Amino acid sequence: MHSRTPLLKKDLREIKNLPDKVSRLRNFYSAETAFIFTCGPSLEWADPVWVNSRLSGRLVFCVKQAYELFGSAADFHCFNAFNHQKYNYQKNKNCILARTRFEDNPPVWGPRPDLDFRLTPVDAAARTKSSWLAVWGDFENYLLEKTVDRPWGPGIMYETVIYLAVHLGVRRCVVAGWDLVSPGAVQYRHFYDPQPQRRSFWDRAWSRAAPWCRHYLGLRYNATGAVDVHEFEVLAQSSRGFYEWLKAKGVELAVISDQSYLHESIPKISWQKALA
Repeated sequence: MHSRTPLLKKDLREIKNLPDKVSRLRNFYSAETAFIFTCGPSLEWADPVWVNSRLSGRLVFCVKQAYELFGSAADFHCFNAFNHQKYNYQKNKNCILARTRFEDNPPVWGPRPDLDFRLTPVDAAARTKSSWLAVWGDFENYLLEKTVDRPWGPGIMYETVIYLAVHLGVRRCVVAGWDLVSPGAVQYRHFYDPQPQRRSFWDRAWSRAAPWCRHYLGLRYNATGAVDVHEFEVLAQSSRGFYEWLKAKGVELAVISDQSYLHESIPKISWQKALA
């Protein structure tokens, strides 16, 4: 965790509306490197003990269940309504919680987020592939200094996480676990996905439990299900333009992964080089 984060957490608790909170965030970590951990399968190969030992004093973002591995060092925990679960924030009370959601998303339970971003378009009927940020690529107009409303990525990395890092003034984003999957696939893959095996009676029973019940049991709920058959192809293709846009803003991007489908122009680096 960065040494300045407890001060920012305190300030955000005292500010009531989102635009004023976002103003407080502007350039708060100017010229820093952000280490961003998201949930792709390559994160399975990380050594959490070694990685956590290298994160002291650094600016750290955890996306969804990556918090389970690196939450003790996290400055920001970013999540949405899907694949949610109960998290233990007692081990890191200064972590800043950032939620992104459509207003008609299913509910989640837990502490009130410090930053609660609304996704657009608000009208569900307008949520077609043509409304994806990855399709029309208007990255500049969704800077947080211009609007607190978030574009539909699809995916929280495009919608909130990278934009938040840019707004905070970072000059480099090092991302682990941003893998996507092969074009044509219809399911995300995660580092925590179980190996195929026969499920017990109780596994099957809990899978049918109500979301609030699953939350209090510490189980994931609000599964995403299948995605558009073109989603991963569009995300992979658009990542080149996203990378070029970041470079033009003076922000470097590098990925720790040997299995990422992001565009080949985005540098791939090792854990050792990233955390040297």
